[in-house]
Amino acid sequence: MENTCPFTPKQKAIIQAAEKCFLEHGYQVCSMDYIAQCAGVAKQTLYNNFKSKEELFSGVMNGMCCALYDPDIKTPNTQRPPKETLLRFAKRFFAMVTSPRVISVCRLITAEAHQNKELAQAFAENGPKMIIQNLAETFKAFHEAGTLHAPNPTLTAQHFVYSIKGELYNRFVLGLTPLPTEKEIDEYLEEVADRFCR
Repeated sequence: MENTCPFTPKQKAIIQAAEKCFLEHGYQVCSMDYIAQCAGVAKQTLYNNFKSKEELFSGVMNGMCCALYDPDIKTPNTQRPPKETLLRFAKRFFAMVTSPRVISVCRLITAEAHQNKELAQAFAENGPKMIIQNLAETFKAFHEAGTLHAPNPTLTAQHFVYSIKGELYNRFVLGLTPLPTEKEIDEYLEEVADRFCR
């Protein structure tokens, strides 16, 4: 989630093929040979871009996080009310975590993490941790500007993300309710953002 996604067009194509393989067949089953075949590249080309399957999966996670990139998240305009920035992030984050693509990846992690700690670590380092680190910079900037109280920016960022993934998200992911309406989502996220701007 730095300035741009750090992948070349070829790497993006490989990552897309790898993601499709992982979701269709499972992480353990997919070999680098098979991924190279699905991506339509030579095995050596695959290894020239990604040294291991773990690194390739990290690329999949990193690519997903690129969808959250917003130049005003890590270096926010502190002259604007913090709620504007937090609400924009909340809406993008909720849309991402409720997308079929991300839900499928999370289910893959849940199913295979107990057999593959490296997979769980790659997910944690290139998904949640990266998001929290960037969001913490936002809270730090607003705290230093005196427009928001966040003496522990990392902890505040964690609480904010977990608040976004609240009851609406949990019931949807568990299949107990359909995806909330846009109005329901907006009202819920407005309340979350307000809570952190008091």
